[in-house]
Amino acid sequence: MTLVVVLVLCGAAGSACRYVADVAMHRRLGRPTFYGTSVVNVAGSFLIGLFLGLAWHHHLDPLWRAALITGFCGGFTTASTAAVESIRLARTGQHHQLALQLVGTYALSIALCFAGAWLGGVL
Repeated sequence: MTLVVVLVLCGAAGSACRYVADVAMHRRLGRPTFYGTSVVNVAGSFLIGLFLGLAWHHHLDPLWRAALITGFCGGFTTASTAAVESIRLARTGQHHQLALQLVGTYALSIALCFAGAWLGGVL
């Protein structure tokens, strides 16, 4: 039961951080775009790699590992919103933006997940 409560609290914190980051990006650019979700997903990938590296290298307690990776990062990152934004870009004929989102976001996410794991001590 403790794990579920920790996951709920950390997931809520991650979701709130995602919302704040997305709103800040929209305000900075003056309009809603996919950039907010992309920045959150890339940053979240780095954090997942970092937390995973720390968990493996420093034998982090499974509760903390679940809290940080599954809870916080699971709430922070969002593949479903990225998918909806991809559909919106395709429907509105913004094919260059769609390609940038798909290739750029996922390539950066993978690269930064590796970088986070390296920094955390895994690689």
